[in-house]
Amino acid sequence: MSDFPYPGLRPFHRYETDIFFGREAATDQLIEKLGQTRFMAVVGPSGCGKSSLVRTGLLAGLEAGFLATAGVHWRIAELRPGNHPFARLAEALLVDKAIGPEYTLPFAEPAEAIAFLHAQLRRGPLSLVEVLRETTLPEQTNLLIVVDQFEEIFRYYYQGAANEAAAFVALLLTSSQLSARPIQVYVVITMRSDFIGDCALFYDLPEAINQGLFLTPRLTREQLREAIEAPANVFDGEIEPGLINRLLNDAGNDPDQLPLLQHALMRMWHLAQAENSPTMVLTIQHYEAIGGLAEALSRHADEAYAELNPLEQKIAEILFCNLTDRSKGLQYTRRPAPLEAVALQANVSWQQVAQVVEIFRQPGRNFLTPVVGSPLTPESILDISHESLIRQWQRLNQWTKAEAEAAELYQRLEDSAGRWQEQRAELWSGIELEIALTWRQQHQPTANWAKRYGEAEGKYFDLAMQFLDNSKAKQQEELKQAELARQRQAKQELHQAKLKAKALLAGKTATWALLGLIIAITLALWGYWERDKALLAKQQAAQSESARTHSLFELQLTHAALLARDEDYAAAKVILKATRELDNQIPTDRRYARNLVAWFCELRGEAPQQTYEGAGAQLLTVAISPDGQTLAAAGEKGTLVLFDVATGRPRQYLQRHSKSVLAALFHPQQPWLISAGKDQRIIIWSLTTGKPILEWQTPDQISALALSPDGTQLASGGTDNHITLWDSRTGQISKEFKIEGKTVDINDLAFDPQGRWLVSATSDNTATLWDLVNLKKIRTFNGHTSEIWGVTFDSTGTFLATSSDDKSIRLWNVATGETLRVLRGHQNTVFKAYFIDIDNGHYLISASQDRTLRIWDTDSGTNLRVLQGHTAGVTGLVIWKNSIFSSSNDGQIMRWQAVLPDQTVVKLPNEPASTAIAPDGKHIAVGFANGTLQWYSLPAVQLRWENKQAHAKDIQRLNFNATGNLLASASFDNTAKLWQVRENQLTEQQVFKGHQDAIYALAFSPDSRVLATASYDSQFGLFTIGSHQQRFHKAHDGLLYSVNFDLSGTRLLTAGEDGYTRLWNIDKEPPVLLQTFPKAQDQVMWANFSPDNQQVATGGRDWLVHVYSVKDNQLRHRLIGHEQTILRTSFTPDAQQMVTVSGDATVRFWDLSNDRELFTLSLPTSSAEGSPLWDFDFRCIGQDCWIAVPLTQGKLVLYQLKAIYK
Repeated sequence: MSDFPYPGLRPFHRYETDIFFGREAATDQLIEKLGQTRFMAVVGPSGCGKSSLVRTGLLAGLEAGFLATAGVHWRIAELRPGNHPFARLAEALLVDKAIGPEYTLPFAEPAEAIAFLHAQLRRGPLSLVEVLRETTLPEQTNLLIVVDQFEEIFRYYYQGAANEAAAFVALLLTSSQLSARPIQVYVVITMRSDFIGDCALFYDLPEAINQGLFLTPRLTREQLREAIEAPANVFDGEIEPGLINRLLNDAGNDPDQLPLLQHALMRMWHLAQAENSPTMVLTIQHYEAIGGLAEALSRHADEAYAELNPLEQKIAEILFCNLTDRSKGLQYTRRPAPLEAVALQANVSWQQVAQVVEIFRQPGRNFLTPVVGSPLTPESILDISHESLIRQWQRLNQWTKAEAEAAELYQRLEDSAGRWQEQRAELWSGIELEIALTWRQQHQPTANWAKRYGEAEGKYFDLAMQFLDNSKAKQQEELKQAELARQRQAKQELHQAKLKAKALLAGKTATWALLGLIIAITLALWGYWERDKALLAKQQAAQSESARTHSLFELQLTHAALLARDEDYAAAKVILKATRELDNQIPTDRRYARNLVAWFCELRGEAPQQTYEGAGAQLLTVAISPDGQTLAAAGEKGTLVLFDVATGRPRQYLQRHSKSVLAALFHPQQPWLISAGKDQRIIIWSLTTGKPILEWQTPDQISALALSPDGTQLASGGTDNHITLWDSRTGQISKEFKIEGKTVDINDLAFDPQGRWLVSATSDNTATLWDLVNLKKIRTFNGHTSEIWGVTFDSTGTFLATSSDDKSIRLWNVATGETLRVLRGHQNTVFKAYFIDIDNGHYLISASQDRTLRIWDTDSGTNLRVLQGHTAGVTGLVIWKNSIFSSSNDGQIMRWQAVLPDQTVVKLPNEPASTAIAPDGKHIAVGFANGTLQWYSLPAVQLRWENKQAHAKDIQRLNFNATGNLLASASFDNTAKLWQVRENQLTEQQVFKGHQDAIYALAFSPDSRVLATASYDSQFGLFTIGSHQQRFHKAHDGLLYSVNFDLSGTRLLTAGEDGYTRLWNIDKEPPVLLQTFPKAQDQVMWANFSPDNQQVATGGRDWLVHVYSVKDNQLRHRLIGHEQTILRTSFTPDAQQMVTVSGDATVRFWDLSNDRELFTLSLPTSSAEGSPLWDFDFRCIGQDCWIAVPLTQGKLVLYQLKAIYK
């Protein structure tokens, strides 16, 4: 029996089943899943309740015998792997509830048994099975190993223990696959969903997780209500209904909703207890007193912090920074650490750290573990009780950000020191040195601190500090020499003054004048020295301030890029806007990087155009009148409101329903509104009078309504297993469908555009198509793994879209029932989806409980745009012309523009292969796989010219000369052609022959006199334009993929199948090899110069971008992120960023100042069906840039990047 209704931040204990509510269904599913596989991965986002579900749901259910096939005899070992997974497993196995009593019999001391078992487990993947076979255990006994926080094994892997981590994973997998009779081994791991990708580090783990995956479901609103209210009832308490609704609304889609709710409820319960009232009732006043869900946790932690003295507060900062770690994905996670290690970092005794820990683990706080009551020793492992504290405690956010910045600076310092020692880098100076010196003075790093962040556990800390000291000494020496130079100049000026004075002494009458002159000179020199000193001090202060400003800008830019990567474009825009206040102090290249991220956020994220307020309740659906002038919003407590679309004001409140209104729609021909809901009535309202004109009762609640295209038939469905067709003029039943064999809720209905069929979405995870003429089922659409909430036809009735509780949308072929696409991206239930036409393209708009709407490309399933603005789940959706209207649990309707700014999709007649944008940005050429060449105008994309026989085969590459009056085409027909460019047409001017195989690439010399070609015959060709001169040279072994000239036109860069990139002097005959860059791991598909010719970038089948210095062949940048072959690379005009395109169907922008990805542009295509593209072009004209990508599915995608270089 529990002693308190709410556990706060910590997970539920196994014995707390009496207060564990809302998870009964999930527990049953877990047990069923474990019966199907002996290895199960319980996966979900942080804060979704994975650990509690396993401990209090699964374990209690197993011990109660709910897994009948396995019996009731369970031995359970629970552990977190930490930094010693084998040791943790040995300790977990030897507890009394596991195999401890039997295994430890031969040993005199427990420590001896643990050490021996630890050594046994490390022998190999079969070691646990062998241990169990050698241990005498009762018949029909099962061993369950629960590995909580499994993601810790990935951190252990990245810290340099890859082999041991792999051995531990292999042990778990093998143990769950083999029989250790008389005992069977089951393994359950819990893991955050954002670490799924890391599972590929280990052999067989992805396959095992795929087979045994259990995605932790989010609690429904009713389940969450039960989890809030029922524990209070167990302890004879109550919660005000208004507070329950407030908690449900405030929880929304926050990933921390469960721990935050439990913590807030725990706090409110303590407040209510302190009042000594005869009845325990939690109220809104209690909720506001703790700061609401948004601030309760942060305030509570601050209260604990305020109890500390200044020294203890510093210890607390070091403590929590040590217990927090930033993963490779830049996410903050828990990092357990021994108490003595924290004391060593803080340079205090372990007892002093223990005193601080006690403050944060007091009863009612539970911020740290071990829990209160467990004695603390130097070996005690400290941990943050839940990651929600890391995300929600504002003070800890500031500490961790500062710690991360310090760590990054130190790592750069250590790297520079290492390269300086190898004579590959200079000492630091200027702003960079100023920042580092300020950091050292404020942070005071130690060797112990550097062990955590440096290479080889801080081995190079002394070198880094020496590097910093030498840098400081060198700068001081330079300043000293500058001062001496100024002094020498002053002495020279004084000497000149003395010479003038001697000349004056020749005249006796000039004595006093001479004295005055000397005084004046002395004063002038003193003023000069003082002014120089003031200027120097001012300059140093300005440098320091400039460094701080630059650091702030970089921090904000990084933060915004990370937010954009997480699709929080609204928050990213706010941060990027704030950076513009610093623009006059920031170098232009950094502003350009910011402008790129800002453009991406505008491309992907949309804010609402208008907000409609005044409904006064949570809204569940929205409808719009046929003339687009009136909105109807329906929701809880019988709410039904008419809004004026233009003004946004409520026009009329329709009062008749006594319970929540779940469905509402306008009649297509009559001035009527039809509504229905939980009160089991359908009402037809007159829009003229605002009064009901027809009303009738239904057997059960109505969740869905639909009108036939001609408005004569009204379909309704709800919780009574029936779909009923009513005569909309009389309210009489005309037809009825009964769903046989099961009890289901009907959540949505839709007629096809011709009125032949009706489709229903139901709670059994299916949609069903009904024949309205023959009154029979045509087919069922199966595929979703959870309840379907929405269903809709496209405008032709050919396709169907369903939206589900499984967070996905599925597109179906109505005629065959085949799933065409699965659209994934929403983070919660998808309630509605509608087809929409934008700029003559076919798209889909969806609304979700995750507070967003999304626009999707239906051909590829790519998410193109995220609409953000609602503060709660988006429950309703309706479209009128180019406007989108959404309703939400936040009580608001929002209007959005149905636009895709700065992007154009051009449908092409065949498969395109290549493209090139003209230097003036007014035209674009497209080459096709069938040899066709097309010429379009920009920015209004119109076909101006076409030649269907430009080449006999695939046009693989196109290239303009510098002035744009010539276009060259390379083809698989072994030829290249030169085209004269005129306004609206191209004229063939010259054909280049001589290659023995396909020509893959080509390039003009800067003066347009020579055309270079790269061929599959291993040769590059050099053709003189306007003559028959040509020469060929074998450059590589195997296919040649790339050629590019330098600015002089005398050097040619080549790359090919052999993995090499080479630089040639082509002024010589034969061409002379000047330079070979380091060999890549696989084929190099592209190589090009930076605009200043100082660097060379390469990309290819190793999925990496390498940037080398032309001067010394050294690697300067290594860009990691693409997931398929990199086809082309391009520098931005200032050479500070790179743009790359890959077969993974993405264009990526990279920041070369830190080798990080600025953003990823997902193209509206798929890499699952062969190569989605072969080429792209990136061209900047003035302030603006263009990206053009020909997609093999028959599209040309254009992006216009505006005002980037402003």
